[in-house]
Amino acid sequence: MSSALRWGIVSTGKIANDFVTAIKNVLNPLDHSIIAVSSRSISTARKFAERFSIPKVYEGIEDLIQDNEIDVVYIASLNIEHYGMAKAAIEAGKNVLCEKPMGMNLKMTESLINLAKEKNVFLMEAIWSRFLPSYSVLRSHLDSIGEVKYVLVEFGRKIYNERIRRMDLGGGTVLDLGVYCVQFLNLVFKGEEPIEILTTGSLNSEGTDKNISSIFKYGLNGGGIGIISTHSEINLPCEAKVIGSKGSLTVKFPFWASENIEYKLESGNHSELIENPLPVLPKNSNHYYNFVNSAGLAFEAQHVKECLDKGLKESPLLSFTDITQISKCMEKIRKDVGVVYPQDSEL
Repeated sequence: MSSALRWGIVSTGKIANDFVTAIKNVLNPLDHSIIAVSSRSISTARKFAERFSIPKVYEGIEDLIQDNEIDVVYIASLNIEHYGMAKAAIEAGKNVLCEKPMGMNLKMTESLINLAKEKNVFLMEAIWSRFLPSYSVLRSHLDSIGEVKYVLVEFGRKIYNERIRRMDLGGGTVLDLGVYCVQFLNLVFKGEEPIEILTTGSLNSEGTDKNISSIFKYGLNGGGIGIISTHSEINLPCEAKVIGSKGSLTVKFPFWASENIEYKLESGNHSELIENPLPVLPKNSNHYYNFVNSAGLAFEAQHVKECLDKGLKESPLLSFTDITQISKCMEKIRKDVGVVYPQDSEL
């Protein structure tokens, strides 16, 4: 696929705005073209399309996924809608980039992966951290700090959005914030399966988690420990610290979209701050970002193109095995604190 990758955007919410803004302002228009957007409200879709000069507008996903000019569908709807929309797009033969969580539970996640394999299409969960320049630095420096012994990842922000509170919208900190923490452990422990996960946390009146803390144990004989915490009522440092037998790496705030990594080696007392600044919007741009460092979403979109250009059906940086393990761990965490979604009785 040497020509421009043709995107169809499902949803017009905040993350969809940031994704399209990043593509439009960071990437080469010869490589990426956004040709359609859909929304439950046709008027909302039209406003979104007008803002970004998107030629086609659809009401709902059904017509969009039948558009033969679309190469890949980006799904950025509510958590509870991801599975159904991704399933419909895959069944229509479309490549899919789906916002996290791809499925509300492990069964849904595995079902989408199996369907993508059956239909021979590309599928990736939109864990955009993996494709940032700072995470490339993290991967390249990981071996130099020796055996990873201790990892601490915290994601806590005062969140007032109803979406994270309500059970009927698939709320809770594990699905929205915890996914970044769990994927970080999956990355630094190189896909190793944790042998034990211990979790505590608090629920709100709707039965979704307000906060959790989990300890991951790796390796039977003195392996590593990973500790993650999520919170929706207080601000945590939002850094990720990796301590190895020879040194450490600290992914600075915000660790899921960081521009800076502190790298230390015990040998020679080496210490440096490795900076990877993300692109900024032009001063005359009429576009905007809702979330911190959203320009980094462009690297995720570019990675999808690179995979499709190579004929890949899954990402080498976020494999189906990785996605499955992340989903499995998140399900264990939230069920251990008593979060059960209606979707858990489906499939």
